[in-house]
Amino acid sequence: MFVHPRVARRGIGRLLMRHVEALAAIDGYDHMETGASITGHDFYRRLGYIDVRSTETEFGLNYILRRSLP
Repeated sequence: MFVHPRVARRGIGRLLMRHVEALAAIDGYDHMETGASITGHDFYRRLGYIDVRSTETEFGLNYILRRSLP
């Protein structure tokens, strides 16, 4: 997920993720999983995602994170 740099750090990404998580829970999913670059890693950690694994790609380090859904 990306938001435009001019509106970063205003809670828009958090709202979008919570909305997607709610839709996934309604559809019966019990967790969310996402990939994140080193620049997005902290964003997902602040939302409660935990590291599952990391891999080196041609673009740099990629983190796979997971969060249980209510």
